[in-house]
Amino acid sequence: MKLPLLTRLTLYGLVLSVGAALMIGLHTGPRVLWLKIPYLFNVTGLASGSFLLLAAVGLILSKSYAAEWTTALERLGQLPPTTLSRAVWALGGGALIAIGTLKLCQYNSFQAHTDLADFTNVCWQALHGHGLKDEIKGFDSYLGDHFSPVLFLFAPLLSIWKSPLILQFAQSFFLALSVPGVYRLARSYGSPGLLALALPVMLVVNPYFHKTASAYFEPSTLAVPALVWAFVAWRSGRKNLGALLALSTLTFKEEAPFALLGLGIYLLVKGKRRRKHGFLLVLTAAASFFIITQLIIPHYLPLPVKSRHLHLFSSVGSTYSGIVLNALRHPAGFLINLLWPPAKWIAPLWLLFSAGLLPLGAPYTLIPAAVMLLPHQMSGYGSFGYQALSVHYAAFPLALILWSACAGLGRLTERLRGHLIPVMAFVLLVTASGLLTPSPYVEMVPLSQKRVDAAMDIIRLVPPEASVWAPTYFVAHLACRDRLKTLTDRDYLYRGWFVPDRIILDGRAWSALPEGTKKDILQVLRTTHYRRAAEEEGVILLEKVNS
Repeated sequence: MKLPLLTRLTLYGLVLSVGAALMIGLHTGPRVLWLKIPYLFNVTGLASGSFLLLAAVGLILSKSYAAEWTTALERLGQLPPTTLSRAVWALGGGALIAIGTLKLCQYNSFQAHTDLADFTNVCWQALHGHGLKDEIKGFDSYLGDHFSPVLFLFAPLLSIWKSPLILQFAQSFFLALSVPGVYRLARSYGSPGLLALALPVMLVVNPYFHKTASAYFEPSTLAVPALVWAFVAWRSGRKNLGALLALSTLTFKEEAPFALLGLGIYLLVKGKRRRKHGFLLVLTAAASFFIITQLIIPHYLPLPVKSRHLHLFSSVGSTYSGIVLNALRHPAGFLINLLWPPAKWIAPLWLLFSAGLLPLGAPYTLIPAAVMLLPHQMSGYGSFGYQALSVHYAAFPLALILWSACAGLGRLTERLRGHLIPVMAFVLLVTASGLLTPSPYVEMVPLSQKRVDAAMDIIRLVPPEASVWAPTYFVAHLACRDRLKTLTDRDYLYRGWFVPDRIILDGRAWSALPEGTKKDILQVLRTTHYRRAAEEEGVILLEKVNS
């Protein structure tokens, strides 16, 4: 049996890509497989799986097998809705296992970002009645950095298991809930069961979903399930529940008002019957953004500025009011800044492409996503991750583009009734192409197994009540304590906020420190008596003598 040319080429590509992924893992990762998983996830972007979908497209479109595939798809299309629904929940369960495994591997291989330590410590402080105190960054409340009061709801989880992993697993659970939500949303727009099933498949292989899932723990990632299920509730007539879920995103991060603003503008544009809701959403978005950025964050920020992150938008203004005035006074220049240089087009266009260009079938539904992308497009050269929708920055735009894709697929289904095969092939094709995008960066090069074991041994010697200074990649494992700082944070050393009971030093981390930070640390070591409590594989634990 001779396979069609397209099918043969894609199968060859599959073999080559799997081989390349294995070679990358063998040459760049440590010797233990679970240590390699985060690195492979980031380097390959799961690209090898795309060739399987491309092979399926080749079979569907080939004349030799068109009749067989048509018959098979028609039979699948006749499956009862309950069977398809179970398949979707099974797919969601698979996503939960995959994301949870990634989190476990990130944590156990010391590839967790310092943000994980930061959020864990904030939740730990909240659990013990200290509000959202941010010990690592030195804020009396994390609300001075980002507006994420939803962290209060995650704090009790640490009473069940005193580990950042429980926060990561909770995030994995909520992200996995997006999978059945997208299926329900596609069905609500009239897509047949089998075609609607392609949308959750598109989600789980979407590179921006991978970016969101790879975030170590970040409240803004909750925007994906919250908004998806808000749309499901709204479409099913449970408007109060939908509004509650949409408004809950305001507790995730200060950028949430842009999503509500976009939805409000969409409702205003769509017609008279929806203008009342649209006006209320626009008003809510404007009021919440003002309260969050002008009152709450400055109140908790121990600096004479409105935000620690306004430098991202220095090309359009140095204050929030300055940005608005600049847009009103110089609209042409402001618009040029949104679109120039051309590299700023990459993330929005690729986000649209990752959704199979399906939103173009319902172009008005692109309004919320476009508004949500405004702050990303306003950012300058020093904010590549924000501009490129890396990791958790992709969450809000992804949620809105998924809704737009479901609406677009519904319109496409109406116009192409009786042509299920070409539509299915198109969705699979763009889904496969989206997989070719590598997933986000890995925080650091994986450590060897010996160094991982050494790091774990050192951490076990640190008492839970001890105050600690530690290298960046250690802090997530030490986050459930009252006082903790990273060695890279010279500002804390300079201010001398506290002299720790334990200091963890690592030759590799030490060599990467700025010279000024090294001098500050050495000065503390000269003025305070420490003894070497343990040393293993270049990792040293110093203990204050009187502790």
